[in-house]
Amino acid sequence: MTRGVGLPLLTALALLTACSPAVDPSFTGLAPETDPKSFTCCGNPERLPAPIAKIGLDLSPMFSPLVSGSPIRTGYLTEAPEAWAYLTDQAQPLDILLTSGKNWIPGQVITGRFTHSAVYLGTEAQLKALGIWDDPLIAPHHGEIRAGKIIIEGVSGGAKLNDAPHVFDTDGALMVRPTLAGRAAKRKAALRLFARLGVPFDYYFDVSTCGKLACTEMVAQSMPQIGFVVRTVYDLPVLMPDDIAAQAIRGENLRVVAYARGRASGWSRGGRFEAMEDVAASWGPVPEGTPEPVLERTSDTGMAGMCTPLDGIGA
Repeated sequence: MTRGVGLPLLTALALLTACSPAVDPSFTGLAPETDPKSFTCCGNPERLPAPIAKIGLDLSPMFSPLVSGSPIRTGYLTEAPEAWAYLTDQAQPLDILLTSGKNWIPGQVITGRFTHSAVYLGTEAQLKALGIWDDPLIAPHHGEIRAGKIIIEGVSGGAKLNDAPHVFDTDGALMVRPTLAGRAAKRKAALRLFARLGVPFDYYFDVSTCGKLACTEMVAQSMPQIGFVVRTVYDLPVLMPDDIAAQAIRGENLRVVAYARGRASGWSRGGRFEAMEDVAASWGPVPEGTPEPVLERTSDTGMAGMCTPLDGIGA
């Protein structure tokens, strides 16, 4: 969600009042015995007044270039190629990358630890092993892939292939692995992603749309059988990066593979507990009596109002 999300009025409000904090003031830490299998988050995503959010979203396409081109500071992983290598050396095709772009203005506005998602597609050798290297959807991109652009992300200007230095220009990165049943499911998911290259960005993050895609929408459409949590945010069905992280922490059709945990003092290797700790720290406790605002879960049999091409590859 981070890159390309203009949110001009929300940005102005965040800069003049209070940006989304990296740690919620009410967070006092996680007990060591906290059970990851029961972990939840994101129970109060509507942190700004609805009218302001709507105006900001409506104006985002116009103002996005003004705030998405330059970071407000150097990301904690930006100059740490050893952190990128730690992740990419373990990566397999279809691994989902969740990044914490608090070094970008949109990332300061978005509530939560993780503010953007991308998918690792794989090297030439990995795509050949998957049996899809010569597919007509992939063949036009051989040069880019050989040049290191092996990650796909939905960004302002359209879904595109990018390399590790671009994607990891951020404060932290969590790699999670989807449970896909067999090579055929992996091939189909990969081809769905390649079919979405160039699709315009969806500034409303509405998973029910087909012709435009935010970063998490692309993930949901390519692997609907994972059962991603879709919740209502400002009257729109939305898949949040932190919900993907929480689902991986619980081990529901996703699992945590590796976590490059950025801090001002540098970065460290983390895992399931550290990811859980950072997500919890961003949200704080869920208010008592507040119902979990989950709309539905994605699935291969479809989801009410969601655009997911289940019988084909293209949009």
